Amino acid sequence: MEVKGIGDVPQPFRQQIQDVIKRLQKLPEKERKDEVTISSEVRKLVQYVQRVKNMPTVREDKVAEVKEKMRKGAYLSPEVIEKTIKKIIKDNL
Repeated sequence: MEVKGIGDVPQPFRQQIQDVIKRLQKLPEKERKDEVTISSEVRKLVQYVQRVKNMPTVREDKVAEVKEKMRKGAYLSPEVIEKTIKKIIKDNL
C-alpha cells in the first residue's frame, strides 16, 4: 500500500498520520491487511438498490392501461376533467 498524499487533512493531524504510515510500512507484508466489515443493514440496502436498478424505467403495463382508457374515452368525463384541473392548479401554486 502506498499513500501519495494526505489531502485536506488539518496540519496538526498530518504528523500523526505520517507516523502511522511509517509504522505500517515497517510491518512484514503478511501482517499488512486491509479489512472491511459490512453490516447486515448495509447488505440489505445494497440488495434494495440493486432491485431498484433492475426495475424497468417504464411500466409498460401502466402505459397500456392508460392507452386503453384513453381509447375508450374514460378521461373525457366532467368529473375526471374537473379533478385534473384541480390537480394542475394545486401543483402549480
